[in-house]
Amino acid sequence: MNLPVSAKSNPKVQVFAKDTAAKVTVEQKNCENGLVGKAVITIISADGARAKTVTVNFNAATLNGLKLSGPTRPSTNSMSGSISMV
Repeated sequence: MNLPVSAKSNPKVQVFAKDTAAKVTVEQKNCENGLVGKAVITIISADGARAKTVTVNFNAATLNGLKLSGPTRPSTNSMSGSISMV
């Protein structure tokens, strides 16, 4: 899961089973240090015969580049130019 640039922390993952007798656990790993890590979700059937594990990886958004352009013409009142993110 790619997190938005504005994210301050990883989302908290909550999971609910359709069968209320099933056992569901969520373990969030390596999420203490910012915007990386994963959530490991384990679902065990009510009779214990079946289990499934799903992993959600968290990825921090990165800025690949920044291009700045200077003023397009001299001005005494204000600067004009553009900034574009690549």
